[in-house]
Amino acid sequence: MAYTFTESASPLVSVLWWVEVEEDATYTDAANEFWGIAFSRRHGHTDVVATLIGPSTQPRTLDLRAGERGWGVELPAHVFLRHVPKLSLLGEIRDLPCDGASVEIGGVRLPVPGYADTRALEEMVTLLHRQGVLLTDEAIAAALAGDATAYSDRQLRRRSSAAAGMGPKQLQQLARARAAYRLLHAGRTLAEAAVEAGYSDQAHMTRGMRAVAGTSPAWILAADLDSFGSRPGEDGRFVQSLHSEPEANWHADAWEEPAGDGAGSAEQSAWSGAAGGEAWTPAKVDVPTAFALFGGDLMMPPRELCERFFAVERFTLYPEGGHWPALEEPEQVVRDLLAFADGRS
Repeated sequence: MAYTFTESASPLVSVLWWVEVEEDATYTDAANEFWGIAFSRRHGHTDVVATLIGPSTQPRTLDLRAGERGWGVELPAHVFLRHVPKLSLLGEIRDLPCDGASVEIGGVRLPVPGYADTRALEEMVTLLHRQGVLLTDEAIAAALAGDATAYSDRQLRRRSSAAAGMGPKQLQQLARARAAYRLLHAGRTLAEAAVEAGYSDQAHMTRGMRAVAGTSPAWILAADLDSFGSRPGEDGRFVQSLHSEPEANWHADAWEEPAGDGAGSAEQSAWSGAAGGEAWTPAKVDVPTAFALFGGDLMMPPRELCERFFAVERFTLYPEGGHWPALEEPEQVVRDLLAFADGRS
């Protein structure tokens, strides 16, 4: 199995990974607190399968088939999907709506990133964050980094369960097991690694690592591809390689990340009436509507806002294109229009 993972410059991404399976195998993935978005294509098949991978409090066995390709992202523990509590996905791997060309996540449709295309994977995560589908909890990030927060222990437990699906103690147990693994790989003895990772003794470490990875430290170190080997080390160096109806509406909008104070104020005024006078509230349009948003223009209204004023049936984000998508990305525009029309036929 040829497995590769690499670091990302994005604070929203922990790991970017891709794998090519050379022969049938099983792989045990250590318990972890991370969301994952994955894509796979079986040997001889053109269809892409998209999945949402939830965190897990127990090791998970994955069946791999020869000729299969997989790729995806893993998100830090403080990054999570809105309206999808991690508690409901503990230990789960769920299919996402995917037609091979696009995938729907949190009601937002995006192009499927190509195999090992790290830039497209990062853009997918960035678009989901800008749309409010992916959220971050900076208090959890600070707590995981060992920094002080303004929250009580009880408040942190509640926020941690909502964001990560686990309490702070469970997160500490997982981090401790990964720390012990790194220490052992750095040449520490079992006893030394146990002390430095914060275990009471060697037996305590063995029990902790077995609960997280499903096997003993000695076996983990001897394995060609172990259950901790698919994630970054503490120093942040991640790179590792191993053996149509006329009544329907279609809108082309675009977005730009606000670039400082006052950015986007004209757009905000258009919606809220903040420029003076009475606020304007348009009547809702009940005609079935599709939105296509392109990455180089001025606005990127979230789907939730669009649904307040339109009967949204399709909502797609494209990283390329801008203010004139019909000129800049004509094929993409035509494909989106045809897909919307086909879905209503």
